[in-house]
Amino acid sequence: MGIKSNRTIASYFNRFGATGLDAVLPRLGESQSNPASSAQAIMDDWGGSGNGYYWIQTTGMANPAELWCDMGHSISGRGYMRFWWYGTWYTGDSYTEQQTDFVQQDQFGIADISTINKSVKHGRGRVPAGFNWTSVLIRGRHPGQSNTGNNHYVYWDNFNGVGADFKNAAQSGTSVSTANGTRWAPTGKSTDYNYDGVLIGANNCDSFYYTDPYSASSYLSFGLDDDTGWHYTVFAAGYEAGDDGVDFVSGQHAVTGVNAGLCLLFK
Repeated sequence: MGIKSNRTIASYFNRFGATGLDAVLPRLGESQSNPASSAQAIMDDWGGSGNGYYWIQTTGMANPAELWCDMGHSISGRGYMRFWWYGTWYTGDSYTEQQTDFVQQDQFGIADISTINKSVKHGRGRVPAGFNWTSVLIRGRHPGQSNTGNNHYVYWDNFNGVGADFKNAAQSGTSVSTANGTRWAPTGKSTDYNYDGVLIGANNCDSFYYTDPYSASSYLSFGLDDDTGWHYTVFAAGYEAGDDGVDFVSGQHAVTGVNAGLCLLFK
């Protein structure tokens, strides 16, 4: 059980006695006064109480914040923390996204995720500076999939190939445009896709951009693709082939609205 300090223990002990401590002490990540250093720390400490918001303060966050965490839902035993999202379908919150909820600004524009209101429909955060992350989980929904539920995901346990470009963009805000580079092969994926060619094809997952595509918009967009034509897309957000929105495991264009969603989580 995670405890903030010995003084906290003494205070609760004096009020409730030894037998009542476990019932009243906030566990690691359950209160602003006792934030966890990561979702995995909560998993390792007491297991968490399923997907949801937990108080987290990692390296690079100025203050503790309630971050949405995937607690073993996608990958057993693993805790992931949300840093970028469009849509709230995955959190179980009311899902009423409209096209106007997509913010047409720098898609990795917010360096400190503790400054983002957890209730916004579009959080354009980055992985906190200095945090040593080893895995990224991407969840999404797109009309290109016949099932637009919340179960589609793909994850990587490395940053090989163009994954290094993604990591630098998602954490440091480094602009890049790499076409037909070294394939960043996914470590694993869910099995409920009706279309997953962009994940398994030998010539896919080898191009990453975080730039202003075609100099056609006024903000930076990002995407992992099979080239810089932005068509066979693993994940993307921003301006894509004439449309603004998000894309996920599709051969179509970016979209917004109730059937669109993208969520990036780090571990």
